This record gives sequence, structure tokens and C-alpha cells, in this order.
Amino acid sequence: MRAEAGGAAATARLTVRQRIQEITDLTTDGALSSGSARDTVTVGTQWGGNRVPEFAVGVARVLVTGDEAAALDLCDARGVTTMWLADATPEATFRRLRSDDSLTGPAAVLTPDGGGMGVSAQVAEVVRSLFRAPHDTIAARVKAHWPELTPSRTTAAEAARLLGVPVPRGKDDCGNG
Repeated sequence: MRAEAGGAAATARLTVRQRIQEITDLTTDGALSSGSARDTVTVGTQWGGNRVPEFAVGVARVLVTGDEAAALDLCDARGVTTMWLADATPEATFRRLRSDDSLTGPAAVLTPDGGGMGVSAQVAEVVRSLFRAPHDTIAARVKAHWPELTPSRTTAAEAARLLGVPVPRGKDDCGNG
């Protein structure tokens, strides 16, 4: 995944920080908070097996944004880039990563720290188009356009144009995911 990132992210050395949440009673929320440490991915005690796709999202969002706290709501090009980087088996994994098991519309995406990541309907549409395109072609475009894909000001529609897939129709629903 790191090899498909662009810029400094392609060679970034990430730290995986495993945290164990102490639960003293059953009314305590066991979710880990998203971290703000640069180049650090937070995981709990369950991050292998069927949790590998969640871990991939955790790694991808840190590659794209630099830290987890900056990646809680990625309804822009950063969400598109994160989901494309994370997904080795496209639509099947994408469906399992979304909290509502769908492929369209806004949704929360599962992450290893339990914080989740919101994505908009437009991000979902662009990501699905990327999965249908030749992987190597998209990988080359992601690397080439990394500086334009990673700022928060770049929209999902602009990401689609940069990556050569159809631009989503309708109003940008950023903030509704």
C-alpha cells in the first residue's frame, strides 16, 4: 500500500501503536480515541483476520493525512485516496468496511481504533469507479497527483477528474456522511 502512495507517504515509516482499553464497568465505552501523533496507526487487541481491511484503512488514512485525528471525516479527495489505497479486493471489502454494508451513499467506515471515518456519497461513487478501472493505471495517477489529492480543499469531484474516472453527479454532500 505504501508503495502506491505518492510524495513522502511512499517512504514514510509508520508506527503501529497497540492500545488496550481498560474497562472497569459495563457502562464504559471501549472504543479507542483517534490519535494525533504523526505517522502513527492506533489499533486495539483485535486487528488481524477479518479485521485486516480495517487495519488497511487505518494505515491508508495516516498515509494520506499524516495522523488519525485529521482523518475522522474525509468527504473529499482524501477519502477517495484513502479508500482506494486500503482496498486490495475492491467492492467486497468496501462493502464490509462500511458500517451499513452498502456500496453507495454516505456512511461510516470501520477503522482499527474504533473511531471510524465518515465518507460522503460522492466519495463512495468515485471509489467504486476507481475499483472498475485498471489498477496499475490508477496507481500511476495517484502517485502523479498525490500533492493535489491530499489537501482537504480538493473535492471528490476534482479527485475523479485527476484520476480519470467519471465525476459524480449531484450536489457535494460533504458533511452528511
